[in-house]
Amino acid sequence: MAVAGLTVLDGRLGPRAFVAYWLVCFVITALAMVAAMLDFHAVRKESRDERETLLTDTLLKIEQEKRSRGSRGPANPPEPT
Repeated sequence: MAVAGLTVLDGRLGPRAFVAYWLVCFVITALAMVAAMLDFHAVRKESRDERETLLTDTLLKIEQEKRSRGSRGPANPPEPT
């Protein structure tokens, strides 16, 4: 759009059309930036949620393994000296 505005449309648009064209370009660019920021925040939240879930699941798994070993005794009993 910028290339067309600076080359093909340069001199063909009246003053009002020129301003309107660049205003539309600005609005489209601003909307694209807003969409990118929203996507960035969504991806960041999803990553944080997945990290928390992974940590919670890992800690639960470690706790379950510890409990199961506690009922059966240590996994590697100490060797007599």
